[in-house]
Amino acid sequence: MTTLASFSAWLCVWLAGSVVWAAVMNAIASRAVDRYQDWPSYWLAWLVAAVAPALAAPLFAFMPAPATSLQIDAALAIADLTAPLQRASGSPNTALPWLAVAGMALFFAGLLRSAIRYAAGLRGVRSIIRASQPASVETQNAVLILTTSRNTPVFCVGGARPAIVFPRALLNSMSSEQIALVIGHELAHVRRRDPLLFAALEAVKVLFWFNPFVHVLTERARLAAEISCDRIALAGGGERKLYAEAMLKALDNGADISSRAVATFGARRHASQTRLAHILRGVRRKHRGLASVTLIALSLMTSTTGAATAATTARLSTFGDSGMLSALSNRLVDLYGTTRCQADSRAE
Repeated sequence: MTTLASFSAWLCVWLAGSVVWAAVMNAIASRAVDRYQDWPSYWLAWLVAAVAPALAAPLFAFMPAPATSLQIDAALAIADLTAPLQRASGSPNTALPWLAVAGMALFFAGLLRSAIRYAAGLRGVRSIIRASQPASVETQNAVLILTTSRNTPVFCVGGARPAIVFPRALLNSMSSEQIALVIGHELAHVRRRDPLLFAALEAVKVLFWFNPFVHVLTERARLAAEISCDRIALAGGGERKLYAEAMLKALDNGADISSRAVATFGARRHASQTRLAHILRGVRRKHRGLASVTLIALSLMTSTTGAATAATTARLSTFGDSGMLSALSNRLVDLYGTTRCQADSRAE
């Protein structure tokens, strides 16, 4: 019971810490929503900064690392707060360990539920593609254009055999120019490998199902990718009004899809309102690929450094850690000096 209570206690600390950290990252990123609303890499970088410490902390927890005086003070505070959770089950206070175990069970139950829904959504997409038929629409790219009788939105999948799937009723209600614009939007997703990115974002949401701030960042990254693809589709001189009407038709179709791991067109009404505003306004922003890579790399390095610091602090605050005594000794020397510590030791 001691090991279970200790593990569940630290899992609860991990859950709480990841929520707080993601909330801070989301608050900082949200200060520039209008400026970077159509830059997917901006939101992806902040998502990396939000989840990388939580993902890397368990790896750093077992690596010896030097500790600063601030970490020692934080470790002592954590040890005081979590002491009841690290006691044996035979101690007088047994309520907190059991609450931590209950929290651990709730986390894994939610994780299993999210994973099952993720797998079921992918299986549903696969079944739609298998039941689809080739469309009469031609494209110059090596991408299949399929139609389905099911009530789904227009969506595309990537991988070795990229494909764009149209619901037959929606396809028949659009003009040829609108169909070309929608295909241009989905082809932009395929070229940018957005379906693979969206699948990865959904996998992150599965692991962090409990964290609403991670969900917000993933949705903003998706929305930025959609706005960017809208701009690419209209770059060839397409009429914005016709494109906006095509999106409204997709919304009126009332279709949705069980999986968010694919790139859909006009499936989310609240996001489509923002996209329509960008389409009709005609705002175009160009973001350099090097800037995107640099931003994501800096975010990854900064967040993993923070994860290493947090993991070292957590390791020091655990009872029985071999590095705690030496770290505390060095801290006392820093505070009082070697002479004072030796005098106190002789007095004892």
